[in-house]
Amino acid sequence: MASQAATLTHIGSDFSQMSFGCPDFQWVVAQDTHWLVYCNQHQRHHRRPDESILYHGTTLSQCYDICSSHFDVGRYNPGTPSSPCGIWGTSEPGHSFHRVPLERGWSHNRPEEISMGGWDCPVAFGWAFKTDQITSHKQLATGTVYVHKLPCGTRWNVLERYTEIWVHASMGDRFKVLRDHWHSLVLKQSVACRSRIGHPDDLYKLGRGSMTCARVCPVSQLTNNNWHRANGTGQYRCNFCEISYTHRGGCRPCTDHA
Repeated sequence: MASQAATLTHIGSDFSQMSFGCPDFQWVVAQDTHWLVYCNQHQRHHRRPDESILYHGTTLSQCYDICSSHFDVGRYNPGTPSSPCGIWGTSEPGHSFHRVPLERGWSHNRPEEISMGGWDCPVAFGWAFKTDQITSHKQLATGTVYVHKLPCGTRWNVLERYTEIWVHASMGDRFKVLRDHWHSLVLKQSVACRSRIGHPDDLYKLGRGSMTCARVCPVSQLTNNNWHRANGTGQYRCNFCEISYTHRGGCRPCTDHA
């Protein structure tokens, strides 16, 4: 959410309908060189002193379903005493990307789909809540995990309030072309960031604290491009994600250098 005036560009309803399943997100602002923020009102919300921002990460296909219908609170996590039911998120969109289970994306468990693609890409909803309406659950190196508690089974309409959808442009572009690389990934000719050679399906296990930036590298070029293999998992990380993980406070968002 904006802390100062931001210029919104009106893009009309067609893109919103096609991408998000509803015509409401007709305005967009380029937050910086990477982030595109789509809004369902023609003026950006200015965060007030008594408010905090919660960013909830999800896949683009789930975002489409939520916007065209509603948010089913507790659908995947009915809650426990230590992790109550509600809308979970973080104080930074990049950290929320790290918490998107890619197995909930479009292509997983679809027999006709053999590869990950653009509809599996993480995006993040952004909402302003009164600070006393959200609970801090965990402190991260560069952010906070929040929960807005709601009863399990609540059907929450995201369009009844000001909502932003944060899209990381370059990461989205790379997810779109993952299906073009899938054959070479399976044949061990190339490898995707956060996966093992010959196991692109590792990507479907991501999203509970780690995320792929969707970069792909030929196996023959791994050393030249400074890709790093994790000793424990055998998964490769690109140089950008290795810097974020190792040298910047531990597990910084993959969007920091994407």
